[in-house]
Amino acid sequence: MSTVSEMLPEHPDDGVYRGSVADDLAMGQVELEVHVVSPERAIYEGQAHWVVAPGADGSFGVWPRHASLVAALTSGTLRMGLPGRDRVEYTVRGAFLSVKSNVVTILVDTVLTSPDQVDVPAVQAELAETIEAMSARMDEAEYVQLMDRREWC
Repeated sequence: MSTVSEMLPEHPDDGVYRGSVADDLAMGQVELEVHVVSPERAIYEGQAHWVVAPGADGSFGVWPRHASLVAALTSGTLRMGLPGRDRVEYTVRGAFLSVKSNVVTILVDTVLTSPDQVDVPAVQAELAETIEAMSARMDEAEYVQLMDRREWC
């Protein structure tokens, strides 16, 4: 079996970490298999170089060979780098992400795939209602829920 340095003579011995994202980037991208699914339909099924998802503590990225993971997502933008340098973005709300063996599965309750899906008057009304609700006394769970609703708006 040939070593990484034999396949990539421009790299010194052990200059590329074996079995890492660095190997994949040096020897040709290993792709993620991505499934984005809503209750109504499959939104995206295909390959991606990377995924950036809106996590509770901020956005996080998933690259090939990412550790297994299950995470709840907050409202925000889900981005993917597709083969050929294309990118796709979806706005998601009420989502969960799972990573295992280069397969990323994202289950979304609500998803917008293009800006023309936004009902601006309805969003403005929901935002005003959310901001008004935030002025009342509430517990932490209610606050988190209202913050997510505000982010969605």
